[in-house]
Amino acid sequence: MDNSELNIKNLIESGANITLSVSPYDLKKFGEDIVNSIPKEPDKNQDSKNKLLTTEQVCEMLHISRITLYHWDKKAITNPVRLGNLKRYRLSDIEELIKDKEGEL
Repeated sequence: MDNSELNIKNLIESGANITLSVSPYDLKKFGEDIVNSIPKEPDKNQDSKNKLLTTEQVCEMLHISRITLYHWDKKAITNPVRLGNLKRYRLSDIEELIKDKEGEL
């Protein structure tokens, strides 16, 4: 086997007691392989976009009353998610509404 074809990962996994001379490129490649083998964490930003808010939280964010939010629901300005008798609002929808309203000013 040619030295350039040595797979460091396989040597380590075999449990062999050996001494290696490794080029910086091979060491870098080995490190990248280790990093790439670690499972990726879910995107926390995406999780926050899917977060559901209560009526109170939305009213506080938008500085509006519950009655105003109720009217906005009826006019389809806001789009609540129904969970049984509960109404929740997607954070991403509320942030989009804020952005749209700021663009109108």
